[in-house]
Amino acid sequence: MENEKTINREFFSDSMDSCNKQICCEIPEGFTKIESKAFYDWLSCKYVIIPSSVKEIADDALLWDNIHLVISNHSFFESHKYSFSVIPYVNYEISKIIISLFEKIENIDSKVDIHTDDIDSKKGMINKEVDTILQELDLKIQDLQSKKEALDHEYCDLFKQIDGNSKCLKDINEKINKMAKEAFIKLDGDLIRAKINIDNYVEQLGNKADEYRSDLKQITKSIEKEKKKIIQSIEKEKKQMVDSISQMVLDKVCEENPYKMITIVINDKKIQSDKPKIFHYQLEDVIKLVAAGFNPLLVGPAGCGKNVIIEQVADYFGWKFFYVNDVTEEYKVMGFVDANGHYCKTQFYEAFTNGGFIMIDELDQSNAAALLAINSAIGTGYHEYASFPDGQLYPKHSDFHIAAAANTYGNGANMLYCGRNQLDVASLNRFTPIFIDYDCNLESSLVSTQDFLPLYWKVRKIVEANRIRQVISTRNIVNADKMISNNLFEINKVFDFTLTQGMSNEDLRIILNDLGKTSSTGSFENQFHNYLRKVKKISMSEY
Repeated sequence: MENEKTINREFFSDSMDSCNKQICCEIPEGFTKIESKAFYDWLSCKYVIIPSSVKEIADDALLWDNIHLVISNHSFFESHKYSFSVIPYVNYEISKIIISLFEKIENIDSKVDIHTDDIDSKKGMINKEVDTILQELDLKIQDLQSKKEALDHEYCDLFKQIDGNSKCLKDINEKINKMAKEAFIKLDGDLIRAKINIDNYVEQLGNKADEYRSDLKQITKSIEKEKKKIIQSIEKEKKQMVDSISQMVLDKVCEENPYKMITIVINDKKIQSDKPKIFHYQLEDVIKLVAAGFNPLLVGPAGCGKNVIIEQVADYFGWKFFYVNDVTEEYKVMGFVDANGHYCKTQFYEAFTNGGFIMIDELDQSNAAALLAINSAIGTGYHEYASFPDGQLYPKHSDFHIAAAANTYGNGANMLYCGRNQLDVASLNRFTPIFIDYDCNLESSLVSTQDFLPLYWKVRKIVEANRIRQVISTRNIVNADKMISNNLFEINKVFDFTLTQGMSNEDLRIILNDLGKTSSTGSFENQFHNYLRKVKKISMSEY
């Protein structure tokens, strides 16, 4: 691909010596692919940070057996089993904190090996001394063997002389016997002395070995005791550090991902966020209505957070959540019996009979006649029951709760929501309406770029005041923030996609004139003025 940025082995050719000594590999943002053996020269590398921009990693890109920790969101690690830990990547600041933790833990672990080195050193000294004594014994035995071989040669020479001169046989025999006797006496004496010396050496060696064994036993006991204390201290310190760092990482990730369930795993320590941290300012009112037994109907403009509020209510009470997108046909809530006589159950059936919190979305887009089918199920609070197509009459479960969301109050279509239906008052009367407006504080918490917010809020007020057929929702604002913070498009396209969205020239003139009456000189507002005048060719004088 044209914009693909890859890392291969030649990428580090100018700094090979430096790479071999580095223990942390930080792959820069923007790179999308790591080719085969790209980091094979990073022999000391223990930690690897892989940003979210990397989409492809070769199986042999790194020396994985040397790696202790990888920080990455890449799916590559879900299908490979390695001995290192894998932690979700958030940003470089958090990644550096986690790596410093691992370095501290490894420094602590190295303390355990200190006393073991002392034992190995003493064992080496003992073995060396034993080898020296055995070498001395070998030399003495070789010396005696050499003397015996010399005597054997001397005897051979005498016997040769005897064969050559038989007249001297008697004298030679006597001489031989005498020499042999003297030689054997001397040899026996040397052997006895050698044996005594050997026995003495062996006894001394045994005594020293017993002393070393006793000392070694005492040292081993002492080291095991100290090792146990050190390990207990290390484990305690590890647990405290892991708990502290894990919670800090979790809090930071939850700040940047407020609507996600986050799980952090460090050294087999698993910690999970409990629930979202950011709430709409009207969430408490909805919780109070549900707790008091009312069925809330959340009415508000598109993208103001109605669905999220209802999901958070279910999470608050710990109820199982069910969802119906609208009720255009009765079977969507009551179910139906198929051609084989089998009753096909629905989300509404499960919630009503087994308990749970169900949301009917787009209530004002539902069919009024279809809604009448559930009136008895969500009636007055007394004798609530429902008859389903399986032929059974079911009483309402004690833990059944219901809420709905709509863009209108059920009175029919209006200028913005022209596809909405007029609902039967018998159905509407079973719900308690509560208007949900856009929450500026929540929108401010959801975006990373704050400068553009005043412009979007101003345009929203102008659109509402002049009944312009347009919606500037929280969803628009979040999308604009993603485009701006990630530099996806130049600012005029961001305005096209998230602010004007096909407005007529007449509507744009109204907005330009009303913005012109304000005293703000914010940079985004100035850019929007230029966008209207130069790109959209809108003139204030024409209005």
